[in-house]
Amino acid sequence: GVTVRDCLTWDNGRCGILVSGDLVEPGKREPAHNHRNVAVVGCVARDNPGDPKYLDNHSGSGILVGSADGGLIDQCVAYRNGEQCVAKSGGPVGIWAYASRGLTVRRCSAFD
Repeated sequence: GVTVRDCLTWDNGRCGILVSGDLVEPGKREPAHNHRNVAVVGCVARDNPGDPKYLDNHSGSGILVGSADGGLIDQCVAYRNGEQCVAKSGGPVGIWAYASRGLTVRRCSAFD
């Protein structure tokens, strides 16, 4: 039951807004879903460049929610993120989720 509302993030290396958890529950094959009913509403994530020294994974996404069971990303904007990410593993992305279920992204935009 975590809510992030009406915030502005900028100049972050890893991510503008990050909710993260275990990919897989220990001893099982299913996602851990460490968080329940996450809400990110009315937020702006801009100019989060990423960390050019972090090579283990992507950096510089705008809004990233992981390992959530239920939730909402609504009326958010992400732009000018990730320009300094040099990791070869993919990403960054404007607004996204991983290892989650029942998470809705609506009325959002990501660009540039």
